Amino acid sequence: MMKPSEITPLTTIKVTELMEEVGFPKGVVNLVLGEGATVGNELAVSHEVDLISFTGGIDTGKKIMQNASGNVKKIALELGGKNPNIVFADADFETAVDQALNAVFFHAGQVCSAGARLLVEDSIHDEFVEALVERTKNIKLGNGFDEDTQSGPLISAEHRAKVEEYVEIGKKKAPKS
Repeated sequence: MMKPSEITPLTTIKVTELMEEVGFPKGVVNLVLGEGATVGNELAVSHEVDLISFTGGIDTGKKIMQNASGNVKKIALELGGKNPNIVFADADFETAVDQALNAVFFHAGQVCSAGARLLVEDSIHDEFVEALVERTKNIKLGNGFDEDTQSGPLISAEHRAKVEEYVEIGKKKAPKS
């Protein structure tokens, strides 16, 4: 059974349709839609569900863990993080720049494994930052359904506000040059 986030259900709906199309027997793959606070909670407390695998925020993960404890359900929680990319001077420079960009811009940075931090060896720091800035300027933003788009929009206005808040925090904490 799959229950996608209520704000991002389209991929899971499509995957479910494809599974039916290729011949998965009825009942093997089940899709449940709805808000996590209601539908997700019911899955967590249900004695009919043996395992919950959840990717998302820590607060929701804690609730799932608590609710799943009623029947000592197996749980797998991926609660995100701030994964660093570390670049040393002996790295393949061009590949490292490409991978640093991919780490932060893949899915518009909306993945739990996004490279939220970048640590660069001092001896290549300035050159590396300059290359990142230049390549970032060339990323084509746009509609996620447009084939030419390299980075689509954020999922919601609320998420955009959160990102903007983090950008402001980063600006305030950035060293003054």
